Amino acid sequence: MDHFINTHSSQNCIETYDLHHRFSSGQVAVDKLSLTIPTGSIYGFLGPNGAGKTTTLRILLGLLKKQKGEVYFFGKPIKELREDFLKEVGSMIETPSVYGHLTATDNLRVWAKMYNTPMDRIDKVLSIVGLSHTGNKKASMFSLGMKQRLGIAIALLHEPRVLILDEPTNGLDPNGIIEIRELLKKMNREQGITILISSHILSEIEKLVTHLGIISNGVMKFQGTLSDLEQKQNKGVLIRTTNNKEAITILRDLQFPVSFMEDDIVFVTNERKEVAEAISQLALASVGVYSVEWGASTLEDIFMELIN
Repeated sequence: MDHFINTHSSQNCIETYDLHHRFSSGQVAVDKLSLTIPTGSIYGFLGPNGAGKTTTLRILLGLLKKQKGEVYFFGKPIKELREDFLKEVGSMIETPSVYGHLTATDNLRVWAKMYNTPMDRIDKVLSIVGLSHTGNKKASMFSLGMKQRLGIAIALLHEPRVLILDEPTNGLDPNGIIEIRELLKKMNREQGITILISSHILSEIEKLVTHLGIISNGVMKFQGTLSDLEQKQNKGVLIRTTNNKEAITILRDLQFPVSFMEDDIVFVTNERKEVAEAISQLALASVGVYSVEWGASTLEDIFMELIN
């Protein structure tokens, strides 16, 4: 597989084209979905519950058969290298596969035998995920965050180049969320692992990812960097005057892009000179301006608009 990676390098480690999957009930789970996961990225796959995230991840891992579309791994059709792909990818879909009656070390021993992985890899992986201190403690006694860490350790055991995680922070308290987030950042930074992570909560994802895909009802609504998403923000200025009705008439007559929003006049512009000119024109017309506030729609606003 190393030979394959070196001789067939690609800027994108995973790409899909027009993936489609319909359940037996007739519900379309994934509809013409095209994903592009850049090599070395942390890619957030974001959408509400039932949007098609888990279905897509299951198709990528071969746990669910795609009905239409293509999947590529480092530029090569995945159907040509399914076994090699699975060797290069670690995953945790939904709940981690943990044996409650075993310690963290013994859990990893079970999986090491399955993966035919050297046993000396276990201590290294436990160190990476911060579970070296657990000793003889049974996994059933672990906190939810520790179980998630153990699940990630299992996924890392065979030294994958790509990690696919389905809602790994689901159900965690704020501290647990921060711990998992910092762990994933560290693995990406120090191990060079590409990470594909699904979530339904933008506020968690935006602090972690370099790239983002937003899905709703099986359809991709947005794909790009966080910076690309921020470009969709409606920036503007909120102006309050002594006579908003007269003020907006004056500004519209002068071709300024303005509208009403509750008690404010919304001035859609990023140019401070334009705002200053508008205020000067209002002053000439004896309309007093007592409040000017720069504002913008939030990423949460954009997310809700995209999925609705």
